[in-house]
Amino acid sequence: MSELILTILISISVAAKPIYLPMHATAYCLTGTTASGTTTRYGVCATGNKNLIGNEAILYQRLPDGSKGKYIGTYIIEDTGCSDHVIDVWKPNITECQEFMDLVYQDGCKGQIWVELRRVD
Repeated sequence: MSELILTILISISVAAKPIYLPMHATAYCLTGTTASGTTTRYGVCATGNKNLIGNEAILYQRLPDGSKGKYIGTYIIEDTGCSDHVIDVWKPNITECQEFMDLVYQDGCKGQIWVELRRVD
């Protein structure tokens, strides 16, 4: 899987077209220091691969037919601690975590998302 992520990172740096990864969305509300040394806050998310830290993740619903659904939000990957195929979005409390999960489960998505990766310079 890490070779795949490395290939994706190289592609992001030279690609003119966006790169979309099929992933699963979750939310967390633990406060503290992220894997990149920043503090948890709005706009931060985690994934399982430390090589993605510093990239922007633009999330969309992945509809049951595989097409791109509603825009969910834009986040910076600054944390790790979940599986490679998961984007874990930080929220300040359990209520906002549940609201986020309600959004990614709408329209039959079952937490499945498309993640557009962009390098942040």
